[in-house]
Amino acid sequence: MYEDICEGMVLHGEIIHQDDEAILMRLIEKVTAKKSNLVTPSTTCQPNDLDELTPEILPSTSHDADYYEHVGMCYPNASDASWKPGFKCVLNMSNSHLFLVPKFIKTPSQNGVGRYVCQLQRVVLKFCKSIGNCRGMREFIEYDLVNYAKENPGTVVYLKPRRHRGPVICAEYLNGEKQTIFCHNFSREEIGKWLNLVKTQSGNHDGTRLRKLWHTDYPSIQGPWTPYTFRDPNLNLVEFPNSDLSRPLNQPKTATEELLEIFKKQQVDSSLENNRAE
Repeated sequence: MYEDICEGMVLHGEIIHQDDEAILMRLIEKVTAKKSNLVTPSTTCQPNDLDELTPEILPSTSHDADYYEHVGMCYPNASDASWKPGFKCVLNMSNSHLFLVPKFIKTPSQNGVGRYVCQLQRVVLKFCKSIGNCRGMREFIEYDLVNYAKENPGTVVYLKPRRHRGPVICAEYLNGEKQTIFCHNFSREEIGKWLNLVKTQSGNHDGTRLRKLWHTDYPSIQGPWTPYTFRDPNLNLVEFPNSDLSRPLNQPKTATEELLEIFKKQQVDSSLENNRAE
């Protein structure tokens, strides 16, 4: 019976949310006491049905469309022929919560073109000295923290013990952004991997999606390609039709043309030898 009612039941023109477990439990107690008043999907539901079951569920005796819009529920119209009672629950939800924010990959101030500057400014390791889910954090602090601080002299590392609190990594970047990583039951190796990740990031990228794995502010210095790109500038002064430019580019030389080139080359060589002899 609990699963059936949890799916959603129309009572007094109101749709009960699935998350209201306390209301549903009180409803089950009343339904078991008065089974004859239970509304099933096959019965006809009217706004005045089950008046005896609604005082603890509804904060007031009369409700209109404005009330249902205020509490985030749909307002069924019993006079509408298209509306039928049944198991249905409508919850308002924002579309922005379903998708990640699209962004381009970027680096601040062209970082890496010259001297690379680590963007991680500060790391705070919060842990408890006795609780069990902080064991990985305590092992990392005992064995690996000193080496991590030596390898990253530009990053300040703080330790913040807290009694009976879970382990947390708080990273602060040079651009002012902060990132919080909850390390509940993380191992020593996982803590090290997360610290290496925040070390290589330029900011908090949680909840973002990269459009592409590459990005440039100036996609092309020469502009988009055209058929006239990388052509000889002398073509601007050529008069058409031109026999040389009208020939196919992939046409091989004929035997006559090769013989003429060899003959011209021999004449040039002979003239050079005569000049040397003189």
